[in-house]
Amino acid sequence: MSKRNKTYKRVKFTPPVIKEAEKLLVSILDKKDRKMTGQTLRLRQSDIDYRDYDENEEESFFSDYLKEFVYASFSKHFNWGEGEISFEAYFHTNGHEYTTVGVSMPNINHVEKVFNFLESKVEDCSLSPEPTIPNKRKTDWIKEITNKVDRYCPIAGRKLKTALIKLESKNEEEWQSACMLVRDAWIELADKLCKAGNVDTSDIKADSVVEKLRKLKIDKADEKLFNLARDSFNLCFKHHKRSIENDTAVACVVSSIVSMKTVIQEVLNAPS
Repeated sequence: MSKRNKTYKRVKFTPPVIKEAEKLLVSILDKKDRKMTGQTLRLRQSDIDYRDYDENEEESFFSDYLKEFVYASFSKHFNWGEGEISFEAYFHTNGHEYTTVGVSMPNINHVEKVFNFLESKVEDCSLSPEPTIPNKRKTDWIKEITNKVDRYCPIAGRKLKTALIKLESKNEEEWQSACMLVRDAWIELADKLCKAGNVDTSDIKADSVVEKLRKLKIDKADEKLFNLARDSFNLCFKHHKRSIENDTAVACVVSSIVSMKTVIQEVLNAPS
């Protein structure tokens, strides 16, 4: 026997699709030899409330299947020589809706025929995309602070805005790229602040942001701010070329944006 299982995220196969898949399963059996050895028709309305349907209540099962529920199970098993063939479908609505299908048949070609049919119906049976809940902390105050940096240093601002977009990706390379953009934004900002204040930086490297902050006397004006700025820059510099978790990338970007905005305020408000 060949068996295959597959999970379809945010897919709820309709009753006609499930019935047709069952027909493909039993099509290899002669009608006179079709003998069902087991069946499960179950709908769970909650963790403590569920209903099992009898063989003659299949239509009632599918009628309720179209309504709201937590979990549904549809499975049928038939005799096949000394073994059995089966079709099983389980649909979950626990906040991450998905359907898991299992098919057991004499050979892989029979199994793939059922799955090819299901694949052809995935688009028609797909649920609407999961609603996204805006992250107010990111979309509101972080963007507001980023805009303040952008108004003073547009080059750095553009890099920060792009970095925030990259944080939404599920790709680790994009998170690394976000850290690289923030590192470059730090370099651009520090360079502009030094030029605006006529600070001589000819004796330090172009990417020595921490040394430029010292030249701006941030460490003398506010040691805690200097430490925050230094650590956020070093964090981005450390992770832009190595493996990184999304949470770490977010920390790199957010701490840097806040630090940049505060550094700008400190320098512009410093007595001449």
